[in-house]
Amino acid sequence: MTGLSRFATRNPLVRRAVVEMQTPLLRNGYALVANSLVTSGLGFAYWLLVARLFAPEQVGLSSALISSVVTLTAFAQFNLGSALTRFLPSAGSGTLPLIWLSYGVVGLASLVAAFGFSVLAPLLSPELGDALARTGLGLWLVVAALCWSVFVVQDGVLTGLRIAPWIAAKNTLFGLIKMALLVVLAASPSNADVFVSWFAPSLLIVLVAHWVILGEARRQSGRGRQDFDLTQEARAMARFIGPDYIGALGTLAASGLAPLVVLHQFGAEMAAVYYMCWTIAYTLQLVSLSISSSLVAEGALDAANLRPLVANTIRHTLAIVSASVLVILVGAPVILRLFGATYADEGADLFRLLALASVPFAFASVFLSVARILGRMRLVMVSQLVLMVLVLSLGVALSERFGLVGMGIAWLVAEALVAVTLGVALFGPGRGGMAWTGR
Repeated sequence: MTGLSRFATRNPLVRRAVVEMQTPLLRNGYALVANSLVTSGLGFAYWLLVARLFAPEQVGLSSALISSVVTLTAFAQFNLGSALTRFLPSAGSGTLPLIWLSYGVVGLASLVAAFGFSVLAPLLSPELGDALARTGLGLWLVVAALCWSVFVVQDGVLTGLRIAPWIAAKNTLFGLIKMALLVVLAASPSNADVFVSWFAPSLLIVLVAHWVILGEARRQSGRGRQDFDLTQEARAMARFIGPDYIGALGTLAASGLAPLVVLHQFGAEMAAVYYMCWTIAYTLQLVSLSISSSLVAEGALDAANLRPLVANTIRHTLAIVSASVLVILVGAPVILRLFGATYADEGADLFRLLALASVPFAFASVFLSVARILGRMRLVMVSQLVLMVLVLSLGVALSERFGLVGMGIAWLVAEALVAVTLGVALFGPGRGGMAWTGR
């Protein structure tokens, strides 16, 4: 036994931490956190490589098409990944039918959306039409959309099957192959190379990931309930997906439109400062979202133990988020100076406020997971739409009064109000029994 092993065995706190990390909640939760961090790092490295290897014109053409496909498929996925995380853990004999049904829905929707885009884009946007013509992609764009939709939904499948460590492996492999292919294609550059390097690996990864999914799904089919009714379950998923999807669009609108508010109020330079601060602070939100996704899977399977699962999720999420917030509060100017003096001079206080907003966001993300487990989907939808309204309305009003930091104040106030409202709705007076039993 090594010195480290002896220390871990003798120290009760370390021993408890080791035992906790072996639970599915934290094993899968931290795997999702690792996936978020690795994916962000590899994405940054990929675009840095793109900028070094290809002319700006080629980068512009492909990045416009990549963004279009990713956006189209995001709408076509109907937030099914979230639904699969909720319903797969208890599907039993219906595990495989549910997976195939989800593949079919997102695949068909993505094909229709991408085909429509390839036909209508030249009519609606001459720039996108020019990009399609000059890259020569044609119907390959439709194939890319199909592969990418299934690729993304597989993350929800793997989370729902409670084998989230495979997500980190899947996305790491994807990022590495993507960069390797980029280097190979750069030897004989064309306008489509960046697009091809982004989407081509997804076909291979989808097949490998499905092989893993197939094996685990068969094992879980034999272990779980055997009275699965696909029609009944599909209806339950539809009732879940509708509000969840609308709510997700609200959150997407809040984060997507806030930079436009800054651009309108303060111009392009301050918009760049805001975007950089938001991008870094958003990694803290990814921590909360990752561990909360694991909570949904575990809570769906074991609702009787929801209380300790929630407590454990909050404790571990806050430990990471709070430590990161303290670092940002102290070191905001130093961190931002890595990107340039303007970012440090203009964005330090904004950065601190956005980091602070991640603390109530951590509570809100856990509470939303509880609501999803209990089927409180109207609460899920309304809370996210309220967040959108608060962020945008407060952002406009406060930025006029306080400048750029006004948008940071808006996020902090909005996240805090939503977190408190969710907490009261789920666990407040007269709600405690409902929250923990689902009645």
